[in-house]
Amino acid sequence: MQSSPKLLASLRFLSALLWTLGLGAVFGGAVLVLDPSGGIIGMPLSLLQYSPFSNFLIPGLILGIVFGFGSFATLWAVWQRPAWPFGAALTRFTGEHWSWSAVFALGVGQVVWIISEVWMLRGVSWLHFLFGGIGLLIAGMALEPRFRAYLALKTPARSRQAG
Repeated sequence: MQSSPKLLASLRFLSALLWTLGLGAVFGGAVLVLDPSGGIIGMPLSLLQYSPFSNFLIPGLILGIVFGFGSFATLWAVWQRPAWPFGAALTRFTGEHWSWSAVFALGVGQVVWIISEVWMLRGVSWLHFLFGGIGLLIAGMALEPRFRAYLALKTPARSRQAG
């Protein structure tokens, strides 16, 4: 498939968003896993009083694995579009390569993560606005028509619709 300049710009923008989310999440997750007390970054355990966690270990693991490494894996999958068996189930429902579902899930998941974090911590930081906004932009990019067309699979149903 030939890529238009607008599609390439969209893919580059999405790539920048996923890289930013991934780097921030890997760094934040690593810091919380290395010091679950939050002392390295000046976050007292008392912040967790309204959460189900007694320390920052589990949130750090979720942050680093799901949003950190998950962002990098999704970014790679968007550009490479590997045919992995587990993705076939998602493909049946969406008609797009499974990486489309991963992009959308990461974006929505990031927004849910930020809202949950603000609710549990009972406070807001500029980082919540930054990474919540990144989550919204990622989810929005997944819905962008050129991006969906880029990841659309040639299936009998799509071929009939196109013709």
